[in-house]
Amino acid sequence: MTYSYLADDALLPFQPPMLASIATSVRHGFLNNSSPDLVRLLDRPLTDALAVAADTAAAMRPGAR
Repeated sequence: MTYSYLADDALLPFQPPMLASIATSVRHGFLNNSSPDLVRLLDRPLTDALAVAADTAAAMRPGAR
């Protein structure tokens, strides 16, 4: 899978490596958690971390607002 947004010039310098790190962690199951602790703490279902990071990066692009 290719993440074309990682090559986007509109991203801040720290964002491509951060997004690549999150994607790698997700792909290798590092962020999989069978414990319900975070769900109980938040009192809501978990949100996909990669989707949140990608949406945030897209929202920060010039002209996105």
